[in-house]
Amino acid sequence: MKRSIGVREIAYFLYASGDLSSDFFSNASGRDGIMAHQYLQHKYKAEDIKEYFIKSNTIIDDYEIELSGRIDGVLKDSGETILEEIKSTRLNLTDIDIDYHREHLAQLKLYGYMYCDAEDLPSIRLRLTYINTRSYETIYFDVLISRDELSEFYYDSLRKYIDWLNIIEEKRKDRIDTIKSISFPYDKIRDGQRDMMKASYYTLSHKNILYAIAPTGIGKTMATIFSGLKSMKADREKLFYLTGKSTGKRVAEESLRLLIDKGLKVKALSLTSKAKSCLNDTTVCDPLKCKYAKGYFDRLQEALVYAYNSYNLFTPDIIKELAKEYNICPFEF
Repeated sequence: MKRSIGVREIAYFLYASGDLSSDFFSNASGRDGIMAHQYLQHKYKAEDIKEYFIKSNTIIDDYEIELSGRIDGVLKDSGETILEEIKSTRLNLTDIDIDYHREHLAQLKLYGYMYCDAEDLPSIRLRLTYINTRSYETIYFDVLISRDELSEFYYDSLRKYIDWLNIIEEKRKDRIDTIKSISFPYDKIRDGQRDMMKASYYTLSHKNILYAIAPTGIGKTMATIFSGLKSMKADREKLFYLTGKSTGKRVAEESLRLLIDKGLKVKALSLTSKAKSCLNDTTVCDPLKCKYAKGYFDRLQEALVYAYNSYNLFTPDIIKELAKEYNICPFEF
């Protein structure tokens, strides 16, 4: 089967490290980060290329992986090619080394193999550059790596990621099969409930809007959730159930729990606010003040894989339980 994946997605899933900090909440997606990138790229020479698009196709096991991304800079220096990855930060640059966030170098190494393979190069110089978004001061780390070493890293990374894809694929098949086979969980359908299910199913299937007024007690929550699940056809479709009150959310959770007890296998998450999620007295996301922020990304992947394999319904209580077990921030988790 074919899968199109971004280089950044693989690097960050497999190799993420470090703390939850101001950098995480404000980094490259913010306006300051974009401007810092552009500041450095405007300094490139005429022969340098910015935002270099690269793509590779690799067949491993039962997968054809199409990997793609954009290299911040392909630079030419005295006949040598340098691949540059730029990361913006608010930290003092003296606090940063090449292992500051391992996913950054991993992303660059994946690009390095893809470029060496495309250009038939025996080795490549990789440059990981950090720029402070306030002062525009920079620090960079250069690494000269052989194509063979990059190849080993590239294929090892893809095989590790395929292990994760296999887990997702297994759960996806379970979801499709059990949504098709699951029956309404009650022996008796209440007055008005069947009409509610028919209307909800038709509306969702045809991407319309249904405005319904119905009395308390006909089972609106189960009717809409059950028919909503039955309307899902595409692999990556999601069903959102929104309610204005906590009591309504609890009823929705209980409805899903009942369906799961009857054999439904879906991944359901009950969202809640940061204030209600936080395990500390104050919601300060500072690794110096919160143990759940310190080293958060070092423990995230293990927690994700365990949780995904072990649970179907993720209530706020379950999320907190997992967060305590793995010592990670429940809200960001």
